[in-house]
Amino acid sequence: MIKKKLMINFINELFLKIKLYAGYYQKKDIFMNLSNKVNRSFWSEDLQKTGIFGSHHPIFNDFTLLDKDILYSDNLSNYKQFHLNIDEEYFEWVDLLMSIKDASNGSYHFVELGSGFGRWGVRAIVNAKYNKNINSSYVEFVEAEPRHIKMNLEHCKINDIKKFKLYDGLISDHNGEDLFYINQPNSNIDEISIKWWGQAKVSNYEKKIKEIGRFENKIIYLLSSGYQAISVKTLDIAQISNSWNAVDLVDLDVQGEEFLILKRSIKNFNSKVKRIHIGTHSEDVEEKIFKLLKDNKWINIRNYSCLKVNKTIFGNIKFIDGVQSWINPRFNVTYG
Repeated sequence: MIKKKLMINFINELFLKIKLYAGYYQKKDIFMNLSNKVNRSFWSEDLQKTGIFGSHHPIFNDFTLLDKDILYSDNLSNYKQFHLNIDEEYFEWVDLLMSIKDASNGSYHFVELGSGFGRWGVRAIVNAKYNKNINSSYVEFVEAEPRHIKMNLEHCKINDIKKFKLYDGLISDHNGEDLFYINQPNSNIDEISIKWWGQAKVSNYEKKIKEIGRFENKIIYLLSSGYQAISVKTLDIAQISNSWNAVDLVDLDVQGEEFLILKRSIKNFNSKVKRIHIGTHSEDVEEKIFKLLKDNKWINIRNYSCLKVNKTIFGNIKFIDGVQSWINPRFNVTYG
């Protein structure tokens, strides 16, 4: 009786997986005629090689020596990430590795907007060595939190990243200065930089209450919400993206500025960027981004909303930040 029940459960689970994959392929086929440049054979070929119910995305078959355990510094000690967890960041790994797989002209260019300590840019450059077609690689970072900038520089140093540019400022759709959250209410500002990665442009409803000290030589303002902020330089994405040639992947995680950045520089993204990974932070922004990129003929691969449990082909996953993955059919890119 127990064996029969186990067999029934196994069959039910098998049919569920088949339905999930069937739904995935059906969704993919909607875009079949949009571009003859997009390589759509990747999934079918690699799934035949690994078995359709393999535990990981097939891109990991091409990166069996994946440097997912890169050392990084938090100013206190060094850590290694030993396990590749299937969570919201799993799809960031997928987009990163797919962009490396597609690089074929001898160079690789990665851009991380809202870089924190630069982990994704460093991961991209370190793993680019596994594509023998890549002779040189280059990464651009943009970050506004002063201590994270120092950590980003240290992270590049200990991973021997020499070809990079780090912009000191808040990326947005204009040049100037803006207030930028650097501490939460009732938190120790000397510890916050290694505990909190959600720093962002100050909301319009906030009011300055008073000056309460200094942070990395910048005046700290206590705000009406209890948060603390400093004034930082704001950088126009249009000017930065004007300098790009071909970019293999833009990783965009800027706590709500994503739509403004894409709208401001959509022409440059259309003509220069092959692939985008976006971390999203509200349903309103998610909808605006989706419409903007669809209207500009980008192809969506993944679209998972923030702050909810999303059904994926790898199972149900809880997302804090949402995830949108896009490819540009104007380039020779792989759907995956």
